[in-house]
Amino acid sequence: MLIILSLFACDPSAPAAPTAEPDVDGPIDVGPLDALLSSTEPIPVAIEDLDEHEEALWQRYLQEQSVDPARLAEHEGKAITQAGKTMRYSIEVIGERPEQGYPLYIALHGGGGAPAEVNDAQWTAMQSYYADSVTSGVYVAPRGITDEWNLHFDDASYALYDRLIENLILLEGVDADRVYLLGFSAGGDGVYQIAPRMADRFAAVSMSAGHDNGVPPDNLYRLPILLQMGEKDDAYARNAAVVAFSAKLDALHTAHPEGYSHDLFMHLDGGHSGPWSDHDATSQPYTILQDPAAALAGGERATALQDTSAVAWLSRHIRSARPDQVIWDHETTAPGRTPTWYWIESADGARVEVEIVRRDNAVVIHASGDALKVMLNHRMLDLRRPITITSGEQSLSVSVTPDLRVMTETLALRGDPAMIFSVVIDLVRVDGVWTVR
Repeated sequence: MLIILSLFACDPSAPAAPTAEPDVDGPIDVGPLDALLSSTEPIPVAIEDLDEHEEALWQRYLQEQSVDPARLAEHEGKAITQAGKTMRYSIEVIGERPEQGYPLYIALHGGGGAPAEVNDAQWTAMQSYYADSVTSGVYVAPRGITDEWNLHFDDASYALYDRLIENLILLEGVDADRVYLLGFSAGGDGVYQIAPRMADRFAAVSMSAGHDNGVPPDNLYRLPILLQMGEKDDAYARNAAVVAFSAKLDALHTAHPEGYSHDLFMHLDGGHSGPWSDHDATSQPYTILQDPAAALAGGERATALQDTSAVAWLSRHIRSARPDQVIWDHETTAPGRTPTWYWIESADGARVEVEIVRRDNAVVIHASGDALKVMLNHRMLDLRRPITITSGEQSLSVSVTPDLRVMTETLALRGDPAMIFSVVIDLVRVDGVWTVR
């Protein structure tokens, strides 16, 4: 059965998405996305037609959302307000747009715990700080939404970052798989906190001269991170903290060799803001310590020359939007975000570790709470065959049918073209036994 998503305008009074067998002699005009979302019945899609449906659905979403008055007002005013908090931002579009869309660089300023005029001055400086290193991209500098020390990661911030990214994908042609986060000093503090809470949004992140404040790095499994620090930046023991954070990533990488990609550039004799640089557009090499931990402990001080441009390092990475393995430490979550992480949904607070095994057409649950939704599309597993769900010694076989309604719901959830899923398997565990709801 072929269902074609029409991209032409239609009568807004048209009925909701059809539930009866369609007329196979012609295409079906499903109407606005609201009609699909309000459908109470599945809308099956043939597997061989899923690519066309995804593209058509995304084009419909672009068509509708790019003229949404609320989004247009936010973008024109360079300010987004939610839950009583406003995120202002500057924006600069640099160079020619690549075919796949612009990369997006979100740069977080320093300051924090200071009067508004101090933080405003830091925001102004960040509006150009990394921009010279960008040859093609959208460069955005958000103003922290408070003047407190955690001005970039106040609880209300996370939903605002999501909305900002969604708007820029829609209105500035940003490539959703090349969204980068970087920050200096208090902005570095922000990167430390935002990255493990929103890792599914970013391709890579760069933290300079900040403090981790004890945030666990477990959620950075599929998110590369660059850490930079001056060797002598010892206020709040930032230099020792970054070495300890890097060591945690080293240990996680040893346990999971395919993940936790990271670099630490510890600048020889550097202080908090110099004489080193993380934004030199000339690719001039800077002297870094080869073994920062040993150097801080008074041991070996071997050095190397390194291009330390944060933008250059970030730009080498493309997001893995649907990784085969997912690790989600629920103790590090973002308030206000939907309880989704890559291709899973879980809201019960338990740590989740799941894996796709393509050769077995299977999803393996290594750790989870008692409720878990698994979102799949045809690029992940063969939807023509039953999906095997394995947890410990238990195994379930689940037959699935791609559904246009599910595709619409998952697109609307995050506004991300790489996060369109045609199947959701809703699992619940009762008395140790998994079943499908």
